[in-house]
Amino acid sequence: MSKLLSVTILLISLFAANAIAQEPVTAVSARHILICYEGCAARGSFTLTKEQALVKIQEIRRMIEEGEMEFADAAADLSDCPSGSTGGDLGEFTRGQMVAPFEEAAFNLQVGEISEIVETRFGYHIILREK
Repeated sequence: MSKLLSVTILLISLFAANAIAQEPVTAVSARHILICYEGCAARGSFTLTKEQALVKIQEIRRMIEEGEMEFADAAADLSDCPSGSTGGDLGEFTRGQMVAPFEEAAFNLQVGEISEIVETRFGYHIILREK
C-alpha cells in the first residue's frame, strides 16, 4: 500500500471518529432527588418553605458528594418524587420530555456526573446522569 493511501485512510478514520464524538446526545438515563416546597407545582401537600427546601437539598447534595450517602439511597429515603421508591430512577428520556431547566442540566452532564441544584416549578432537584 502506498504511503499516500495509508495517510488518506488514517485521515478518513480520524475524521469519522471525530464526527461520531460530535454527534448530539438524543437520549439520557438519569436518577434524581426532588425536594418540594409549599406552593410548588408538584402534587402533594408540602410544608417546607422554599428557603427550607433549598437548605435541605444543599445538605443532601453535600452528603452525597462527601460519600456519606449513595445517590440511590438518598433518593429512596429523602426525595419527594414517587421515583424515590426506585432510587430516583427516571429511566431513559429524550429531549422535550422533561421541563426545560431539568432537561438542560441532564443533557449537559457527563455520564456519572451529579448536577448542581436545579430549580424547576416542581421544586429543587439533584440529577445523576447514568447513560
